[in-house]
Parts: sequence; C-alpha cells; structure tokens
Amino acid sequence: MCELIDRYWNAGVHEGIIQGVAQGITQLLLCHGAIPEKLQERIQVEKNIDKLKNWIVLAAKAATIEEFEANMES
Repeated sequence: MCELIDRYWNAGVHEGIIQGVAQGITQLLLCHGAIPEKLQERIQVEKNIDKLKNWIVLAAKAATIEEFEANMES
C-alpha cells in the first residue's frame, strides 16, 4: 500500500514541478506582451522537464516573444 501511495505522491510532485516551470515561462513572456494562444498551449502541454528548463532560460534571455519562439527548438 505504501508503495502505491509513494508512486502517486511522486507523480503528483513531478506534475506540480512541471506546471510551476510552465507558469514561470508564461510569466516571463508576459513581460513582452500577449502570448499567442498556440504558444501558450504548447508550453502548457509540454511534460518534458528538461525541455521546460531550457525554455525558462530562453524566456529569461529573450528580448521578444518572437525571439523566444524562434529559439525553442535549438
């Protein structure tokens, strides 16, 4: 029983971290204006934490939303 609780607890913690990083990206990008709906959705559905960590650095460094979006895949 404890193993089952641990598994769900860890999954919940992981999901919370992913949501928090995605929200951080969104907040950084909002400094540059409105975020296109398609981009907002792409950020929110991403579950790869390594990709999200890369994106938050990009969002912090980007001068515009367009610059961020252009560098998302690099």
